[in-house]
Amino acid sequence: MNWMSIVGLICILIGTAFSFFGTMKSTEQSKKELTTTINEKNDKIDTINQNNTVLIDQNTILLESNNDITITNKDLLSQNKEMLDKITVYQ
Repeated sequence: MNWMSIVGLICILIGTAFSFFGTMKSTEQSKKELTTTINEKNDKIDTINQNNTVLIDQNTILLESNNDITITNKDLLSQNKEMLDKITVYQ
């Protein structure tokens, strides 16, 4: 082997080592960035889920109130009918 072949082989080995370690470092950075992004998204999802739970509870309360109002309105309609019947009798 002549010295040019040895220098070429060394350059290839050094280039391969730099490429390998550069890829490893880039992969680690990408993993960290991806993990950070996923955690941020998960936090946002948790916040949205908590807000949705509050809204569902509020909607349940509103629906129950609406049901109570409907019952009260039916009672009032019945009372109005009775009053109108009494007025009709007095006339």
